[in-house]
Amino acid sequence: MTDFMEWLYNNGIEDYIKKQRADDRETSAFSLFEGEYTQTQKEDMENIFSFYAVHGFRLGVRVGLALAEDLR
Repeated sequence: MTDFMEWLYNNGIEDYIKKQRADDRETSAFSLFEGEYTQTQKEDMENIFSFYAVHGFRLGVRVGLALAEDLR
């Protein structure tokens, strides 16, 4: 990821994700994540999560821009 994408995740996307309420299924998945993996595995998964979050955000921006053009 570029420096900007890393900054975007750390200063915007990550905070937004952490503020979201989890339902029962997500809560059990989070507890598994917190207890079953080594610290290295958790760090690797955090990197994967940040990659997908940033690229999902970029996709949303692109789709929004394309829809704005189509709606003119």
